[in-house]
Amino acid sequence: MLTNNLYKLMNSKKFLYLSVFLTLLLIIAYLLNKGPIYTSPDTSLYLKWAESLINLKFNFYDFFKQNSFAVPIYFYTIQIILVATTNFFFENNWYHVLFGLNLLFVFLSVLFFLKILLMIGIRPIIISFCVPLILISPDWMSFPSWILTDTFYSFLVIFLTYIITSSLIKENFSYNSIIYILILMIFTRPAFPPIILAVTTFILIYKYNIQIKPKLLFILFFLFFLITPICFTFAHYLGGIYFNENSTWLYWSNLADKGIVIWKRYETYTLPPNTFFDHVFFYFLKLISFFKPYANTFSKFHIIVNIIQLFYFVFSIYLWSIFSGENKVLDRIIIFILLLTIYVSAYHSFILIDWDWRYRYPIILPLMIILPISLEIFFRKYFKK
Repeated sequence: MLTNNLYKLMNSKKFLYLSVFLTLLLIIAYLLNKGPIYTSPDTSLYLKWAESLINLKFNFYDFFKQNSFAVPIYFYTIQIILVATTNFFFENNWYHVLFGLNLLFVFLSVLFFLKILLMIGIRPIIISFCVPLILISPDWMSFPSWILTDTFYSFLVIFLTYIITSSLIKENFSYNSIIYILILMIFTRPAFPPIILAVTTFILIYKYNIQIKPKLLFILFFLFFLITPICFTFAHYLGGIYFNENSTWLYWSNLADKGIVIWKRYETYTLPPNTFFDHVFFYFLKLISFFKPYANTFSKFHIIVNIIQLFYFVFSIYLWSIFSGENKVLDRIIIFILLLTIYVSAYHSFILIDWDWRYRYPIILPLMIILPISLEIFFRKYFKK
């Protein structure tokens, strides 16, 4: 009787909302205590561009004409506008305002994470257990402090996941919403190609009712790590022939030619690859380094929570592979998340994995959705709701 009452309490919406509230409270309190960090070279670059835009009286034509970068800077338009606007109105306090926006996007990201799980019928007790696990994520407990594009971009990714989930339930894709989000991504930072590719691939899989079983997925994962480095090497050599005057291409290819695996993580650098097979091995190293849980400068605690987070993802996928096939919608959501993960990791492994692995931050929250879905499938199979 007592056990039954305890289960009812923990499976109630009140307990769920308490769990979410306390989780958000702890995240926000920790980030507020940490405060905004605006010393990143990228932040300084945004500020430089923002000041240029202000001096040009927000004339974007002249701004884009007079400013250049290795990557076309219109891909950073939204961040430049945010920094310029806050700098114009709040002067030296501009970064406090953007830090406040980051906290707002953290709140909204957790909110849409919750909405996704409730929308697909995950029982409250599972959500109540899984939401606090965000606290073990070094990415979500650190990057919102940085005045960069990452937190807004991470919000867009989880919001996109919400739209995809909603479309699956309605059996009708919200193409307008998806396009609007992708446009925002394009002008936030040049990390959008794998997102567009993941969405396009997933819609094609859905439209043609292609069945992807876990066994097939594991085979594809194996082939991914085997074939992708070879494809990247061919692309590297072909790019050197056909794009040798393109500044963006030269920037990315030079990083590979210098053996830079993780940007500014010097212990990860290799000898400059010279032969075809050197490049294949180099790109293979980059692929397996995307979720690397440790670095020389990480504290023991940081390494431990990174390992726990990595284990969380591996265990979640393994659990789903055992109990999948019970619900098409739930399986398809996980397939979309895995497509996101594959394409994002491949894209950044080809061009740049930034210092502290911040480019994996946007896919962390979607990956955390897999465990509650897997647990729900297990519960539906063996227990009554």
